[in-house]
Amino acid sequence: MKIGAVIIGTCTAAVALFLSAPAARATDAAAVAPAEIVDPWNDDYIPIHPDRDPDLYRAVFDPPQPGECPAVVVIAARGSEQNTQIRPTRYSPEAPWTSNGFEEKVFKYLFRQLEAEHLRSTGESLMKDVYVMGLTDREYPASFPLRSPGSSAIEFPVSVSSGRASVVDAADRFEDSTGCTPKYLLAGYSQGTLVVGDQAQDFIDRDQYVGTFLLANPAQYPGDPSIVGAEPISSGLTSSLGLPRNRDEHTISYCRIGDIVCDSSPGQFLVAGSTALSSAVIPARSNSGSSHTLYFTEDDRYDKEVLDALAGWIVQARES
Repeated sequence: MKIGAVIIGTCTAAVALFLSAPAARATDAAAVAPAEIVDPWNDDYIPIHPDRDPDLYRAVFDPPQPGECPAVVVIAARGSEQNTQIRPTRYSPEAPWTSNGFEEKVFKYLFRQLEAEHLRSTGESLMKDVYVMGLTDREYPASFPLRSPGSSAIEFPVSVSSGRASVVDAADRFEDSTGCTPKYLLAGYSQGTLVVGDQAQDFIDRDQYVGTFLLANPAQYPGDPSIVGAEPISSGLTSSLGLPRNRDEHTISYCRIGDIVCDSSPGQFLVAGSTALSSAVIPARSNSGSSHTLYFTEDDRYDKEVLDALAGWIVQARES
């Protein structure tokens, strides 16, 4: 399919950089206290997955129980190959649940900052009423394999298509298992934006829609009215493919300066540095400090604008 072919054509030169990058030092998950695993401010690399570590995962995953209903459920689609740190996280000490962990680390950075900023400004927890439910790897593989350009060109579009087909089903399964009918915030990072970016209408029709948040959207284009923060100079890496554009009034698209995935202008490569392409395409395999992987980990002048907008949506949904 065309999506994979275009991206592989752009990024083949980066593969060697990935393969030669130093591996992050992993902490043995079995040796870590459960409270550390679910702590949103613990940034240790702790590889955990429900298939590989089923007993440990069950010990730390605390989903909403029947009748224990969040006001808002975030359906999150993670970035490419972010499949190793599936760490259930408790974003508020007042929340009776953890996330399922499949939001992975970039969204963990977002939601911990969202809670902290709201707590600072209002004195109240925001995330105590929000359940973060990442699409699982069975629903959405988040694939961008490096075995060969051919395998990536095939598996990437299959991954995106699988995720798109699973968004509404994931909401239905949650409601069937809990008896809850929450509102839904759709959130995608990198490849994940292609999964959730055209799913709003189903939730609008159900009167359960909060908004759509697109982080590092490769289908971004200049002049997009949903952009918050810096206006991209050029389009993202997949913008030429004519992918669906969700532009309801509750859509936010956020692209950091120096992130070539969502702004592929030549100047961005200079800002991002020599390893930008390799770390941008597959954020799970990056140790470079690329702008693409640093969302909500260091001060950015536009972060507060994004956090305030998302908090406003959640508060509105909670009170409606």
